Amino acid sequence: MESNPIENKHLETSAWRAEYDRALDELFKNPEGLTLDKILDVVLKQGILARIAPSDNDVKQSRIDQDKDVWSGNQEDKNLYAQLFYAVENSKEAMHLTADFSWINSVYAALGRIFRDEKMVRRFFNPVKNMDEHDSAKLIFFKKLQGRILDEYKKHGGENDLYVIPQGSCAIFHNIPVVIDGYNPNGTIRIKAESEEGHRNLYQYTGGLGLKPADIFSSDFKLVEK
Repeated sequence: MESNPIENKHLETSAWRAEYDRALDELFKNPEGLTLDKILDVVLKQGILARIAPSDNDVKQSRIDQDKDVWSGNQEDKNLYAQLFYAVENSKEAMHLTADFSWINSVYAALGRIFRDEKMVRRFFNPVKNMDEHDSAKLIFFKKLQGRILDEYKKHGGENDLYVIPQGSCAIFHNIPVVIDGYNPNGTIRIKAESEEGHRNLYQYTGGLGLKPADIFSSDFKLVEK
């Protein structure tokens, strides 16, 4: 009997989540020996990379067929880690579920398990002053995840010093005065032109999709003083 390709696609997606859940189950079996680094490693490798940049080509094609967010390259691509770095910045800003890159669900799956154990929360996270304990833990987790992603970026040949440009900063891009407007969930950088004419000219370079990390390290981009 001929197999149903739609059912197979859903099975492949379910298999990814089941595998990630099993990895988390195994990880949290021994809370005393658990470290934040171990959690970050599983979240990045099995929760994020296996989801948006699967190494199995059949699984990758299946996710593409389902219109899921999939990285066009592979897990060795330094540009993947550059965009993840800035995607995490969006999550730090938003502090809630907004991602086009649905990997953010994987982060919250791990955080949810940590939050079940208040002793673990206090062991892993020093509270940020004037913040709710769980919001504080999320912010710290995102920062540490960003550091882990930066390590992978450099490991795979990334030569730029990835940095966060504060929202409201002024810059010149292709001779167009622009303002940094924040970060998108997919790791691109939101900019807006300072004039209507600049906005029209900007579209030819960005297509309205924001800057890729490589753009801010190109000769066409320069930060300027206000």
